[in-house]
Amino acid sequence: MMSNFVINRFTTRYAPKIDRMVIMAEGPQGEGMIVRVHPDLMRQMVEKLCAWVEQTAAPVAAVKAKAVTSQQRQAYNDMAQSEARVQKAEQPVEPVRPQLFSKHTEPTALTMTIKGNTLVVYFKDSDLTTVLQIQKRAVRQWLDILYRHWQSSQWSQEVWPGWIVQAEKSVAH
Repeated sequence: MMSNFVINRFTTRYAPKIDRMVIMAEGPQGEGMIVRVHPDLMRQMVEKLCAWVEQTAAPVAAVKAKAVTSQQRQAYNDMAQSEARVQKAEQPVEPVRPQLFSKHTEPTALTMTIKGNTLVVYFKDSDLTTVLQIQKRAVRQWLDILYRHWQSSQWSQEVWPGWIVQAEKSVAH
């Protein structure tokens, strides 16, 4: 019988010794979970996360009118990514501490669904589904964090769209 672990808050790090992205998560009652995500699953997830925020960056009216050029979409994403980065810096959050954890999982699959402005990620292993619900603005902030940690790995950089790479370059200068 499969059980669920619902993530209330989380911190993400790259763990070079195991070559995994590690999500240190806390449930609603403060219970802990460590989710060790394989590079292939991370690549799938990043592609889907980027596609979702990219498609929803332009104003809805412009998209419905099919009046958005690729350059405009790029500009909307650049602006939205910069805004998310500024908001993250203005509202620092206490990281989830690893000593709280009693469980761990190494998911073998993931799926995503969209519920309004919320993306729901389901990390699945043989007997546990770890559920992460995340708002669009937080997805952009998380992508920023993931990109920075991704740079520490030896993983292919091809998954990252130009608007993420460009946002990071503008901060570096």
